[in-house]
Amino acid sequence: MREFGRLEARVEAWAQANATKSEPVVEATTPVASKNGSAASKAAPVVPVPAVTKAPDPITPVGSSEAATTVPLDQMSYKDFKAVRNRQERERLGLQ
Repeated sequence: MREFGRLEARVEAWAQANATKSEPVVEATTPVASKNGSAASKAAPVVPVPAVTKAPDPITPVGSSEAATTVPLDQMSYKDFKAVRNRQERERLGLQ
């Protein structure tokens, strides 16, 4: 019985030391056999539980496609024109 008093004192001391934190404390108990064979409840280590936030869920991106170019195809450099046309052909053929 004295063991419970000591455990309770340790838990209270820990709770007072951590009173400034916003995380709630959850205590778990597990049955443990004592010296005389009877089952007694012994406090498990104190496990802090993360606080629930009131922030909204993160936004979901609309899409991941590239931005449309504002340069007409006939005014692009040949290198850029070829890259755009190859991408269009791959999409048309279903290779991308």
